[in-house]
Amino acid sequence: MQIAVLVGFLLASGASMRVEAQTWSATHPGYPYADARAIGMGTAFVSSADGPTALAWNPAGLVEQVFPSITGDLGSTSLQNSALFFGNPVSQDGAIGLGWIRNGRILPFPGTPEGLDRFVAGAGVRLTDKLAVGMAGSFLSPSYRAAPDSAREAAGFSTDIGALFSLTGRIRVGASICDLTDAKVWRKDGRVEILNPRSVRWGASFDASDQVTLAYQHDQGDHVGAEWFPVEAMALRGGVGYRDRMWSRSAGVGFRSGSVRVDYAYAQLEQSYRQHRVSVAMVFPRGRSAVQITKPQVRPLYASLGKAYTREPVASIELVNSSSTPVTTRVELLLPRFMTAPSSEEVTLRPYSRQRIFLRAVLSGEQIAAIADQPVQGVISLVNPSTGEVWRRHTVNTFLYRRGALTWDDVKKASAFVTPADPDVRAFVRESLRPYRSRLQQLPLTQEIITTAMVLFEAAGEVGITYQSDPNTPFSEVRKTENPFDAMRRIGASTLTLAVKPVEIAANPVRTVISGPDSARGDTLGVLGNAVSGVSGMITGVGEIGEESLRLLLFPYQALAGDLNQNLVVDDILYPAELLRARAGDCDDTTVLLCSLLECAGLTTAFVEAPDHIFMMVDTRLPVDESPYVLPAPVERFVAFEGTWWLPLETTLFPQGFMAAWSNAARVARSLASQGNLRVTRVAEGWALFEPMEFHASADEEIRFPDLRNLERRVSLQDSALALLWEDSPVARDLLASVGASTGGSEDYKRRADAVFWLLFAGRLSDADYHLRVLEEHAYNPPRVLGLRAVYWFFSGDIVRAGELADRAYEAAPEIPDLLDLRTQIRSVRSVVSE
Repeated sequence: MQIAVLVGFLLASGASMRVEAQTWSATHPGYPYADARAIGMGTAFVSSADGPTALAWNPAGLVEQVFPSITGDLGSTSLQNSALFFGNPVSQDGAIGLGWIRNGRILPFPGTPEGLDRFVAGAGVRLTDKLAVGMAGSFLSPSYRAAPDSAREAAGFSTDIGALFSLTGRIRVGASICDLTDAKVWRKDGRVEILNPRSVRWGASFDASDQVTLAYQHDQGDHVGAEWFPVEAMALRGGVGYRDRMWSRSAGVGFRSGSVRVDYAYAQLEQSYRQHRVSVAMVFPRGRSAVQITKPQVRPLYASLGKAYTREPVASIELVNSSSTPVTTRVELLLPRFMTAPSSEEVTLRPYSRQRIFLRAVLSGEQIAAIADQPVQGVISLVNPSTGEVWRRHTVNTFLYRRGALTWDDVKKASAFVTPADPDVRAFVRESLRPYRSRLQQLPLTQEIITTAMVLFEAAGEVGITYQSDPNTPFSEVRKTENPFDAMRRIGASTLTLAVKPVEIAANPVRTVISGPDSARGDTLGVLGNAVSGVSGMITGVGEIGEESLRLLLFPYQALAGDLNQNLVVDDILYPAELLRARAGDCDDTTVLLCSLLECAGLTTAFVEAPDHIFMMVDTRLPVDESPYVLPAPVERFVAFEGTWWLPLETTLFPQGFMAAWSNAARVARSLASQGNLRVTRVAEGWALFEPMEFHASADEEIRFPDLRNLERRVSLQDSALALLWEDSPVARDLLASVGASTGGSEDYKRRADAVFWLLFAGRLSDADYHLRVLEEHAYNPPRVLGLRAVYWFFSGDIVRAGELADRAYEAAPEIPDLLDLRTQIRSVRSVVSE
């Protein structure tokens, strides 16, 4: 991996450096290019380079060789532009190459060389199943025959580096830095000249089918090309390029017979330069059967993540076609006992090629529901897709972990344990919210969400859900084991320590539920450093990439063979239905329980990663650009995330109550945000990758539902605390004080309207009515005042009058979304009441 980082850093550094003015060689679009196949594709070849001619394009392509081969190249039907290459694979993951490239005189300017010979040697290595890198060094021998005798002789050196990255089986990106240290030559008279300054190429290729490849390359211009095999033995190619307001066009054809390939290209290049190119390549096969299976790998499997394996690869193999003809085969993976049918992938291998195949698996939920940790043996088969005949079998071994097990290299995995559709979860939510349905329907949306979260939090507390550290693998200990992504996040960042003093709990019971003990622990996670972003971005050839692309890069190299970090601790999470029975769990257990309850109630939740800890947030759906006066608590109690205000909750404080959990989590979230270290993951985002398996808890023990009278007492206490919290907040005091001292004017009336909203929410209807009359008397913002009056009658129990006023408010200002929401909500309640 260090080699990959080093090469990526060099690529990124080279890409950021300005290319100097054009020299004699850089103005020639074919220099130092060779290979009729590449020129026929419009020189869009940096991501398609393979075989020994990769020395002239991207030395990382050397690793694509299957057998030793030699390629001769002739340009313009003379030796003025010609090349000779030899390549040899030295292992399954490495290859070397040698080459000679001659370029005749291009521009007849005084002092420029009449020609240049390059003697090049290079090597490529495959670092992962997706990433290959290469390096080539050249000895330069230019010719200055027109110069005086003392200045004719010269010599120099140059270095190229490159990388190839396979995003999928059909998409590759590539990048190379040509003349990394500038192509310098030293003349006998002591002068040093730069024949060619450093330049960067990058591009991508896409195998649209087994017969068609499309490619793009950017260097000092832009190039696109295509290759099509209408029959197995013939290829047609074409390409165009654009640079410095000039177009270039090229076309070519190739023929293959046995181990010999002949290619021809005609290019009409810039500055009216035309070139014919002919290449002959010969492969020297070794004694192997037609298709070989190499490097089979299977990742460890986790029963709770079973559905993810239908989308994400669980195994990979590399197939090598050692014959001179294409081979079509079907690759099958079967894990006996745990798969009812094999998964399969059909692929066509081109002659003398190798290809990495990724396989998925459909695990049987019934079979893995009750398994314990155990080794698993699988079978990868090559099957004739026409007859079903099995050509070859290969046995692979992996390990299947129990239900509830996971590693914390990706917090999205926790979404697999958030199960709002579980029958026990649905029954618990239905029973807990049943007494509050009518009350919730009368609240504005944000207040309805917060009250729903409060009721369900208190319901979990009433049945006795408590925090209990996992005696085997507590979350705080699991997160101390650093995985590769945590290590990379720390690059370029200092380690920060979060220390929050415990809050002294007041004697007043209402104050007690507002405050609470702090739960922050340990060190915060670092952030992804700029160096890693630059390296990753240049390796992929498409700029900076995020953590998911970095994970994609690393996955086949390490995750298929084992965990990303062999020291990762396997943790256990209780499913919500299990925790409702056990009623004691670690912070991860309580977090997925509360997320499940709130998601079941129709709310949107997210995970928050704190130091050695995890808690959650719920979306209030209130836009962050709204006035802070419309928040039901001080703005410091909320977290702005993706355009709306979110309410954080510490899930280990069920016994202390909703307000204490809110206060504690908000304090930790603010601290993390102030350090730029707040990491939030939507549960729905995790579901996109890790869909929950349908596991049902044992029916031997029934879940306990909350006692409704005790629940009402708990909720009333939290309601009182919330009202007192708002009235005691600086925002509320300033708002009500300014209303009391109001002397008129648009700004004073706006504050009065804000006060009416919160007086209604606090249940102070008579005070709200007084201020509404003042606003109505002065005809302030009639649509808004009509809407507030509709809310007043709604809270007063006159649904009919509320509906009439809501209709009038909407008709007066239909462009205001809140008035439409108000009318819709009141109409919905009216329909329920009328029924």
